[in-house]
Amino acid sequence: MVLRALVGSLSAAVVMFAWGFIFWAALPSTQAMLRPIPNEEAVVSVLEENLKESGSGTYRFPLPSEEDQRRAPVRAMENAMRRYRIGPVGMLSYRAEGLDPMSPMVFATGFLHYFVSAVLAALLLAAAAPALRSYAARAGFVFLAGVFAAVALEGADPIWFFKPWDYSLYVAVYDMVCWLLAGLVLGIFVKKRPANAL
Repeated sequence: MVLRALVGSLSAAVVMFAWGFIFWAALPSTQAMLRPIPNEEAVVSVLEENLKESGSGTYRFPLPSEEDQRRAPVRAMENAMRRYRIGPVGMLSYRAEGLDPMSPMVFATGFLHYFVSAVLAALLLAAAAPALRSYAARAGFVFLAGVFAAVALEGADPIWFFKPWDYSLYVAVYDMVCWLLAGLVLGIFVKKRPANAL
């Protein structure tokens, strides 16, 4: 059972990896969703200059500065709330040091992420397998777990971190299809163990 689950997880990771390439690199809708920044060089130059000391990290705006919070915390928060209502509002993931997005290490880490995720899904499926009598039920179970994760995680970002709904919904669709494909694979490998099996 363990060997079958590992082989199934590896197979599911291959399928998810292929789907990730198709979705993120080949679909024109993804290119339309991830828009380039107009006047990118000027914007990046301002970021480099202003984030030189604080470096890589996740930044949210508007937020009161630490100095304003120390001097007049209530007033600083009121000012931030006013700026929230006026806009713009955003969150920035910033990496000061460069990287090679086509590095084998990037792809290896991505594949490892799919594999570990598939192993966790296989463990859930193995726990539920006695109640799942058919291939469709097993595949559906993994798919439903993926839908749960997509809704719970991607649905939170537009609400609490003000990301655009269209992007979060787009990523949620990717996740759901990813776990549908994983379910179709894992449903073949992870089954209820026969009563006479050791």
